Amino acid sequence: MTLVGDRGQEFDYVNTATALQRAAKLQGNPSQLRPILEMVQQQLPFFKPLNLATASWSFARLQVRDRHMLHILGQSVLSQLD
Repeated sequence: MTLVGDRGQEFDYVNTATALQRAAKLQGNPSQLRPILEMVQQQLPFFKPLNLATASWSFARLQVRDRHMLHILGQSVLSQLD
């Protein structure tokens, strides 16, 4: 999580999705997730289907309950289906 805080502004959408996945695998502390969630929200329009699947899995694993974030993730998934 330190890397995200130190270098997160340099992350592209792939780095952001990977950081979220790593946090989920390590079952990161939910209070430390805010920087990653903010990065996901900013970069979500650039996510490809694999990144969206990774984010969805990560949100489920981390039990993210942010309704707005889940809504925009769902909208991004639906837009990829068109």
